[in-house]
Amino acid sequence: MVPKPPLFVGSSSEGLKIAEVIAGHLAQNFDVQLWNKGLFLPGYYTLETLDAAVRQCRFAVIIGTADDELTKRDVVSAAVRDNLLLELGLFLGVLGRYRAHLVTPEGIALALPTDLDGLTRATYRLCDGPPTTKKWIESLFETSTRIAQALFVEFGRET
Repeated sequence: MVPKPPLFVGSSSEGLKIAEVIAGHLAQNFDVQLWNKGLFLPGYYTLETLDAAVRQCRFAVIIGTADDELTKRDVVSAAVRDNLLLELGLFLGVLGRYRAHLVTPEGIALALPTDLDGLTRATYRLCDGPPTTKKWIESLFETSTRIAQALFVEFGRET
């Protein structure tokens, strides 16, 4: 049996339920390391742990949610947590843009670094209720399927 390729899934605490659903779908084909499942051990620095994770994983998915507000040039916008953007940058730098994906909600103009302009992101539909409802599960399944398709293209190139 061929081992599943390791995949890191990161999110904010607020986006954790969405990340858990996506990670659950992706776990069928990938060895998923969800950020809150024993990755960060006592006595270690966060960047040290992320550095180890980026070298152990072959793929990464960062779930961006509109958790913050950012004022830039007097314009207030919804924003992804800045630590998630740093994590995305770490994984992009080591794995490359085809192996590290940012997932964002549809219909929300998130303030993102302009270097990410033009990059096609996986998106998910916002639904009523908690991310464990049927509509959410269906929406996130569609998103997970698109992510898996993109990752399989890259996985196929290395085998």
